[in-house]
This record gives sequence, structure tokens and C-alpha cells, in this order.
Amino acid sequence: MPALIDETDEIIAGHGRVLAARQLGITDIPVVVARDWTEAQKRAYRLADNEITLHGTWNTELLRVELADLRDQGVDLELMGFAASDALGHQDMTADELPQALQLQPAREYAVIMCDGADEWERLKEALSLTPVRRGGYKKGSPFDDVGTQRVVKAADLFSLLDAHSCSE
Repeated sequence: MPALIDETDEIIAGHGRVLAARQLGITDIPVVVARDWTEAQKRAYRLADNEITLHGTWNTELLRVELADLRDQGVDLELMGFAASDALGHQDMTADELPQALQLQPAREYAVIMCDGADEWERLKEALSLTPVRRGGYKKGSPFDDVGTQRVVKAADLFSLLDAHSCSE
């Protein structure tokens, strides 16, 4: 992901990437130049870019696997802002022991279900037994602590539900 700069080399977005590159001794990073942007456009983009980050989440299992692998390759995790303990628990895992969700082969297929409104969404959540989940790694009660809804449904569970529904008709 390139950093976004203006014509005077002022960073609009990507401050963290630039800092991380410096800490890792990387001197050349990709950049995109925003030409002819007004000051208001630059400020608005900065705010939007940071707001998106606040809503991002980590897949903690995948993060631990990645950190453990990088640690094993000699990367100093503290230079990246992580404690070495963030990678613990997975240093002895083999590829066969990884949770299925982390094994990206074979490729997965996804479906998107559109609801006509809140009522339909509530009915769908109940029918699929979707449960609330915490977003991010924030402490409970922090201003960034947010609860969403689990939105991944196993196909087998959906088929069972559909089979049960068609048998009852």
C-alpha cells in the first residue's frame, strides 16, 4: 500500500507505513502523489483514512501465525510495535495443525446476502443463529470497543437449515 503525498512531499496518508519503513531500515517505499488537491480535500482524506482504521479488526489467530513466522525468520517484532509474546502459542505449529480457516488452499467461495431492511436482517440473524462478536482488540468499555454480528456461516449449517425448512413445507 503506497503512502499518499502531495506535490510538496507532505504525507496525506500513510504516516504509519513511512514510520514502519524507517524503523525497519527501508529507504524506498511506493508513493502516490495527489495532484491539485485543496487543503480541505487533504484534511478530509486524512480524517477518512484514520476513521477507516478505527473500524478495522485483526484476525488474531492469523496475526499470531504471521508474527511467529516472522519471529522465527529473525524479524524483531518490537520494531513493528508488537511484543515478542504476541507470537507465543504458535511457534511449534505445523501447517497441518493450522485451523482450517487459516489454510487458504483450496480457495474459498463466498456469498453475499442482501436484506431489504432491519426486520429481515433480524430474522436472518435468528434463523442462522448469528451471535454478537467484539471488533478489534479493544478493552471492554473503551470508546473503540464495538460489537458487531458474526457474519460467517458454514455452508453445511445453512444446508441443514434449508433442508429442515423444505421438509416442514
